[in-house]
Amino acid sequence: MRIQQLLVLFTALSVTACDDTKASDGDGDGDDSEETTDAGSGDGEEVDEVEEVDPTADSDGDGYLDIWEIAEGTDPEDADSRIYTGGWPYNPDKDEHAADAPGRFDGDVGSKLARFSLSDQHGDIVDIYDYYNEDTPVLIDISAMWCGPCNYISECLAGGSNSYCSINSALPELINSEQIRWVTIIDQTPRGAETTVGHLEAWDEDYPNEYIAVLGGEGVTAVSDQMLANGWPTVYMFEADLTLSVRPSGSNPWRAMEAAGN
Repeated sequence: MRIQQLLVLFTALSVTACDDTKASDGDGDGDDSEETTDAGSGDGEEVDEVEEVDPTADSDGDGYLDIWEIAEGTDPEDADSRIYTGGWPYNPDKDEHAADAPGRFDGDVGSKLARFSLSDQHGDIVDIYDYYNEDTPVLIDISAMWCGPCNYISECLAGGSNSYCSINSALPELINSEQIRWVTIIDQTPRGAETTVGHLEAWDEDYPNEYIAVLGGEGVTAVSDQMLANGWPTVYMFEADLTLSVRPSGSNPWRAMEAAGN
């Protein structure tokens, strides 16, 4: 479903966002003991090998072209050796696309998303500009573990049922059919501290959806400081080129979800 069609679906939705006063100060209780891997760490010695590979081949059928995997140091003939364990999008030209990205996201419709990289629930480091694509909108949800509505919407996207699910009943199908891309950023633990990979794993276990990257960890506070608007959850909808098309309004922090899901 193209972005123009998604925007036509918009209707008003009034939801009260969580307030940061509900989070108390304290240390996080997760254990970030996993190693992280960076999708941008290719080996320059493999350039000759890359040049000899069929540029359209995906030998192991994992969704990542052989030429990409060789450049990033993963095995193009092993489906368990992937650029991103979660199978998230990958864009080899992300440096070029991000060249005009701002240093700080200003939240204005029509502006580009600032580039950032965060850990995911598998311990990989995800570059948000790997989501830059040709035709699939990207929704980014800023949530906190202590926030009730944040939990409710993730439960809906995992196929669960609660009073919020009927409002955006089309969202799981749009996400699972990859008509839209959904990224959940978890910035705070139940105690209000910065999340770790352990927290992201726990969230993913509670609300599993193989098409949703759950991001956080080191640096997440800086990202949420730029993007959080009117409390948690804050959901933005970006066009395929990561240009902002819908942002939350003061009384409607889920406006972008409504535009995508109704």
